[in-house]
Amino acid sequence: MSEERPEGPIGIQVPAVWVGLEEEPVAFTNQFIGQVDDQCDAVLSFGQVLGPVLLGTPEQQRDQLQNIPFVQVRPVVRLSLSRPRIEELIGVLQQTLENQATCRTKREEIDS
Repeated sequence: MSEERPEGPIGIQVPAVWVGLEEEPVAFTNQFIGQVDDQCDAVLSFGQVLGPVLLGTPEQQRDQLQNIPFVQVRPVVRLSLSRPRIEELIGVLQQTLENQATCRTKREEIDS
């Protein structure tokens, strides 16, 4: 006797395992832009700004600053995300922020 199967894909959950994550470099970012593309997906851009090198006396440094027309933002990564992935990312960021606050509180207790 043959077993009847429902039509359509079979829903099986398989865990995702991050492999080699610790081998990837950690990049410093301090600038962010969020945009929406023509497909209504979000494009998040992460970059870094490092202040200009200023030499000399405070007056000379002030003069140097006045001659700088802009500071460059160096792109680090651009990511395209659908709305569900943005919502997932927001949850991850909120949990990470809570974990960071807990870590800092514990560290302050140890240091005092």
